[in-house]
Amino acid sequence: MTIFIAGVCGLYGIYEAIIKFNRIAYNYCVSNGLANRYYWQFSPSNYRIATFYIHPIIYSVLVAVSIILMFGFFQHTKTNMFLMVLLMINLLLTKSRSAWIALAIVLLFWGGWYLFKIRQVNSKTLFVILICLLSLPFIVLVLSKTGVFDTIFLRFNNLSSDSSALQRTGTITYFLHQVIPSTSFGSLLIGHGLDAASVLMDSVSITMSDFSETDNQFLTTFYDQGIIVLLVVCLMILISFLMIFRTKDVQVQSIAAAFVTMSISMFFFELFRFFPTAFIYFIFLGFICEAWTSQHILTRERTQNEQIS
Repeated sequence: MTIFIAGVCGLYGIYEAIIKFNRIAYNYCVSNGLANRYYWQFSPSNYRIATFYIHPIIYSVLVAVSIILMFGFFQHTKTNMFLMVLLMINLLLTKSRSAWIALAIVLLFWGGWYLFKIRQVNSKTLFVILICLLSLPFIVLVLSKTGVFDTIFLRFNNLSSDSSALQRTGTITYFLHQVIPSTSFGSLLIGHGLDAASVLMDSVSITMSDFSETDNQFLTTFYDQGIIVLLVVCLMILISFLMIFRTKDVQVQSIAAAFVTMSISMFFFELFRFFPTAFIYFIFLGFICEAWTSQHILTRERTQNEQIS
């Protein structure tokens, strides 16, 4: 998945950003009678790449996940460094604030934990970190000259007037002040049924009319399946977050970090509604459950052996 996104999609994403047209997304929208949606989603004045995944947010989440997996599964060869840079450029071109925020949070915690354990690394790693720190001013200068900071600033500067941001915050407010107080205790526990949130959103207008999504997987899970299922989901996210720091296996760390990244992004869109993200999310969950179980089994066996000896 990572090689496909980093190589094939990464190169196509650069091409798409240049021509400002997504043939795959256009054909999909036209065939489903959504031609106007295409031109709204892929506005030439604010173009956001999506490659083969039709929606920029879906692609951005998969790119963020691929960046994290590159840290755990691939050696730092010239080819992989090139792919990493390609992923970074593609993530920027998606102009997806949710993926930027999710990736930044995970890398901040993961990197901070790594620096906290810096006394355990060898001199070669320390040298690489020193070179990176010394190169930081040059990197900042290059990014500012190429307009990267301007792109990021513009995406966060207009939150007070951005329709999608107002729709998300308005939906949260609506649930807190209208939906939850008027919902029965039984429905709070077990939910209202599959797609109930979509039906609910069709009946109200926050800032957009004919908008049937909460744009928040946690809200959708809560309304459809209830608070019990929501707590189970939150528990799995907590376990995954702890796995980042409780295992020495870098590959397991990267999978857990990728899972947490996707979980954070769920606050900004309905991840389970889209097959690529839902499929990968539950594959990661399976890996994490297996790693968590194996770790507990090994700990228990080690404790029993120590007691016997």
